[in-house]
Amino acid sequence: MQDTKKSISIIQEKNSDKRNIMKIMNRKIKIILCLFLFIWGYTQDSNAIKKVQEEYKKYYNTYIQNISNNGTFIIQNHANEYGKNEDFLYNTHTKEYTSIPKGSDYHFIKEDYLLIEINGGVLCKNLKTSENKTYSGFILKKIDMDRELFILYAPKEKMLQCLSLKGNIIWQKKDVLLMDASHKEFVLFMEGDKLVKKDILKATEFTSPSLMDTPVWAKIYGNEVWIYAQREKGKGSLLQLNDKLQKVKESRLSLPEGYILASRPQSGLEIREQRYLMVPLIREKTIKSNPHGVQISYTLRNESFPVTQLGIYDTFLQEWAWQPRLQKGFEVSYFMNNKGDFIVYSPSEDNIENQGNLLVNMTLMRNYGKEQHSLGEMYSNRSNYYWDEGTETFIYFKERKWWRKKLGEKEEHELMKGYSDVWNEPKYNGLTEAPIQPILKTNDPSKIIISGAFDLYLMDLKTLKINQLTNGEKDNIQYEVISEPRDNNSFWEIKSRFVDIRNGVHLRMFNIRNYHSGLALLEPNLKLKTIIYGQYNFFRFIKTEEEVFGLSQSYEKPLEVYKLKYKNPPKVFQSSSFSNPHSFKLDLFTYSTPYKTSNAVLLYPKDYNPSVKYPMIVKVYEDTSKSILSPSVADLRSGDGFNYHHYVRQGYFVLLPQLQYASQQVAERYILSLEESVKTALTKASIDKDKLAVIGMSFGGYEAALAMSNTSLFRTGSIGVMISDLITFGFSYNNMLPNPNYERVENGQNSMLKSPFEDWENYVKQSPLYNIPKINQPILLWVGMDDKNVLPFQTKAYFSGLKRMGKEAVLLEYPNEGHYLKQPKNNDDLSIRTWQWMEHFLKGKEAAEWMKSK
Repeated sequence: MQDTKKSISIIQEKNSDKRNIMKIMNRKIKIILCLFLFIWGYTQDSNAIKKVQEEYKKYYNTYIQNISNNGTFIIQNHANEYGKNEDFLYNTHTKEYTSIPKGSDYHFIKEDYLLIEINGGVLCKNLKTSENKTYSGFILKKIDMDRELFILYAPKEKMLQCLSLKGNIIWQKKDVLLMDASHKEFVLFMEGDKLVKKDILKATEFTSPSLMDTPVWAKIYGNEVWIYAQREKGKGSLLQLNDKLQKVKESRLSLPEGYILASRPQSGLEIREQRYLMVPLIREKTIKSNPHGVQISYTLRNESFPVTQLGIYDTFLQEWAWQPRLQKGFEVSYFMNNKGDFIVYSPSEDNIENQGNLLVNMTLMRNYGKEQHSLGEMYSNRSNYYWDEGTETFIYFKERKWWRKKLGEKEEHELMKGYSDVWNEPKYNGLTEAPIQPILKTNDPSKIIISGAFDLYLMDLKTLKINQLTNGEKDNIQYEVISEPRDNNSFWEIKSRFVDIRNGVHLRMFNIRNYHSGLALLEPNLKLKTIIYGQYNFFRFIKTEEEVFGLSQSYEKPLEVYKLKYKNPPKVFQSSSFSNPHSFKLDLFTYSTPYKTSNAVLLYPKDYNPSVKYPMIVKVYEDTSKSILSPSVADLRSGDGFNYHHYVRQGYFVLLPQLQYASQQVAERYILSLEESVKTALTKASIDKDKLAVIGMSFGGYEAALAMSNTSLFRTGSIGVMISDLITFGFSYNNMLPNPNYERVENGQNSMLKSPFEDWENYVKQSPLYNIPKINQPILLWVGMDDKNVLPFQTKAYFSGLKRMGKEAVLLEYPNEGHYLKQPKNNDDLSIRTWQWMEHFLKGKEAAEWMKSK
């Protein structure tokens, strides 16, 4: 009996061993099978990704670097995210491309020569013979008189030379230190301890006696040469020389107490009226006894960094006509003209630093500081004010209107009263108190151009008569002057735009509803003539000496270059770097809320089939609808992980809405407009309403997070470098600006107007972090760990909140990356993971391994 039991036991053990072996074998087979399936699936993903990237490498953007005078030659750059970055010379007559070195700048000399500045040197290309010559140095100037010459200076070799386009050396100077090349006939340089003034064309020169002090600046004014030399800290000498560089006068000056010469004085030193020396000063740092290196800050003091301040030295009286007045804080000074009138104000008045456009007490100084006129409180943005010395009228922008005030009078007058146009910059709900455009000065004394949201107005400040130059508002067409900057090299003067109304003015046209664009000409008689207008996207105009060229490109349409001098302008170039544009469709439509009507763009999947339901991704960031007007091509290597060209090629709709906002109600108004734009899009095409996603970064990340909390539209979302908590964000610094972020929160995109202490509940309501409990869908997060704009803790805090509440989310952290990913490997990684995320949650594909939490 015992033997029988023993035999049974042995058999059972053997059977058990067999079963265990079978279990182990089955487990191994399953593991091998799973491993095979995983490898097979991974290979399939890798192959799909590789195939897509190989296709995208064929596409590239064409950028126009320069165009020759009559349009015979075009310098083009062909570039994409996959390493392509080449420059070409294109002949519009022969249609031939010639590869050229990549330069930092390009200069056409008529249609005969091309100068390319490259790697500290210059390549001169004969466009008729294709002969190339290279020279060391950078181009100081081109001389277009009887002969075509150019001046080069090589800092390392300290060599200055004048060359003909054929390569002949007209003259050459070695071992010299360049001082001034701004004069059209002469160039100044130091040769040893002597200053040399050389005639560019005649090659003759004058030499000064030996200089005792070291010159830091020298410049030709009329028939005189002025030199400022640094003697020792706080001491300087000013020499006045005649046209033959013989000394006329020498002044010794001490800088104002507590100030030293700015680190780059060459840009700020300037003589006006052969008498007044403008001196760039900066407060001397005083070293306090502090053995531990502790930095001390004060709540009741503006801690902003000081700026270069103005000093004016009167060389006649040999005394300071104007010098910084403040013992604490600092002043900002800008000349309003070249006649000695300047404004001055102190940013230090803003102790709490909550305004980007400071409201400060502004003073107008006249005659180089001899007269002082208080202007009262003005906004400090340079585009906010304009001074007309002819009528002694100060024009300024506040309360979203233009105003004028005569000097010495208290009464102020609204400048454009009775006109329906909008004058304020609409960004951030108009909170910036900035105009659409600054006042444009014309070559007609006391006549200025004022820009509205749509139209342009010419105002005579002597008669106060207003002439409306355009009438675009009724047709939704915005007009903008294509003006040239004034010929002004002054460091101190506000760089104003100048309009030559006597010779005609070119205007850019843009329709805010259908995005058509064009070019118009305001003729010398002030009659408006449309040159071209229609289904173009002229994103840039290039003016040469003889022609105006328009560059047009939009979504899945190639770059086109038109010569725009006359009606029915010829097309001189069209890029070929695009797939079949007929495979792509878009719908530019409007949607409405109770507050306003806005635009949105719906991009259709490639080769769209209306009998198929497609998923849709909504890209948010203020107004993404106009992104279709920016030159771009498909890639899977985007710094924000999203390229809409890629997704329409992979079977997705993409919605790009123009969103709506209201001060103190950004979240509510934004959500309302987002929902209405999506609902309208759903009526347009075959979109699967259960397979929608929202994507955004930075402020768009803030918006995407609000959408995930406050609407049930979206199956998932992708959020990058976000602002999650307005309270902590407002009281933190972004490591890029000297002031705290509450200026951005209160008066920027978030438009909160008040501090958290005044509106705590609303701050909580407008912050995605405190809306986390309402989230029910998975979220992909990403952040650059060296982001100095929106610090990474904002995104990580949001992730921690999701984790604490048991919500599904994945966070991608990219080391050594900032607010926008720049490293190709990281761009690849983020783009691929975002694609895999959308493929899983919107198309039901197997989740990639990195997405699985278990």
